[in-house]
Amino acid sequence: MFTQLDLAREVHGQLLEVRAILANSVAGIKGRCSDDEYRVYRKMVGDALGTIVVEGLTPIEERHPSLIQQDIDAST
Repeated sequence: MFTQLDLAREVHGQLLEVRAILANSVAGIKGRCSDDEYRVYRKMVGDALGTIVVEGLTPIEERHPSLIQQDIDAST
């Protein structure tokens, strides 16, 4: 995905940001809604995160391995 490194870097960074926002949103609602609402939301976010990783980040990182470190740094 994305042969141009500059474009790949831009999209990769955006996907990392979105991934962090979504992951943090799950923690942010815990205890503020019913358990059922929390489970439904957590599953929906988990599905979205899976798609972001499998269909977005992984193909970009396979084509541009230098971006893998950016992914690791964003996770810490």
